[in-house]
Formats: sequence, structure tokens, C-alpha cells
Amino acid sequence: MALQIVIACVVGILPTRVWAFTRAGRIVARNKADAQIGEAVARQRLEESGLVPRRVALPERIKGRLEGWPRTAVFEEVYEEADFILSDHFRRLIGEDKSEDMRTWLRDILRYQVELWRRGAFTASVSLRNLGVTRGHIVLLDNSLLKDDLAVIEQLLVKRTFSGFADIRKSAPEALARAFFEKSDRLMRFENVRRCWKRSR
Repeated sequence: MALQIVIACVVGILPTRVWAFTRAGRIVARNKADAQIGEAVARQRLEESGLVPRRVALPERIKGRLEGWPRTAVFEEVYEEADFILSDHFRRLIGEDKSEDMRTWLRDILRYQVELWRRGAFTASVSLRNLGVTRGHIVLLDNSLLKDDLAVIEQLLVKRTFSGFADIRKSAPEALARAFFEKSDRLMRFENVRRCWKRSR
């Protein structure tokens, strides 16, 4: 996170010609490429299914800023706002001691992963902050790390560079988190992804 903030500051302050060929420039270029791939996967494979929020066209272009990014952007469309974000919801459930509700959401998170695979998509990073709920269904709020290339997905899973579910360990009671990770470790294997992928064809 600190590195992202530093890069955002560098990119926002210095002219493009100064940082474009630095490490910061390479990271920005990679993130931009990942975002373009992810948005394409979301549009082509997930929008009709309701697994990502709907896009809403704006009546006219507006200027604004994205959180964590120092430059002004021009927007022609926006994503439908989620009813709530799962990270916030889990905090409320812990405060209300609703373990069974948390258990249900944790089960649904894994089912959501499988549904992505069945539609030919895989997200390389999942956290409760990236998952929202719209009309009672889980939706992915960050499309930037969506992949649809099985060779890339295999490398992520085989090399264990998939960074999923890390914040669940902090957000759920220990027993629930332990049970969830036992299930997710069995599920998040390339042979399972490939099996679901074949069914999607």
C-alpha cells in the first residue's frame, strides 16, 4: 500500500517523461494493462450474469478523481453502487455476534469463485473490500485483476502467487476462518478451475 501511495504521488507530481521509464512507470503500465484486461473480461463474460455491478451511462461527461489516484479523470459511465461492502458487513456481524450469518457469507464467497470459473473468469486477488452485495448477490468491485488465460491462472495457483482471502483471517472468528481456509485450500487448485472452465465451453 505504501508503495502504491508513493507511486501515485510521483505520477501526480512529475511530468510523464520523467517517470515513464522508471520502476514506477513500469508498475503504472502493468497496472493499466491488467485493468484493461480485467475490464474486457468483465464486459464479455460477467456483466449479463450479475457477477459484477451494472454499468450506468452518464448523461454527459464529468470530471472527477478516483480514490488514491492524484490525477483528474473524465467519466462517461459509472458502476452501479453496491448495497454494501462485505468488509463493512462483516464488522457489523461481529459486533452483533451473528456467526451463522458470517458462515453463510463465507460459503457464498467460495460459491462465487466457482461461478466465475464456470463463466471463464478468474480473479487473482480477492478480499472482503473487493466484494460487494447488490440485490442479495455478491459482486466483484475491482475488475482490474480478472484473468481469462488459463496458462496465467495456472502460474498464479501453482506458484501460490494468488493473494486471495487474506483479510478474512482478521475479519472472522478464528474457528470460522480456520474452517473457511480448509475449504478454500481444497478448492483453489488449478485442476478445479480447469474442470469448471471446460463446463463453461
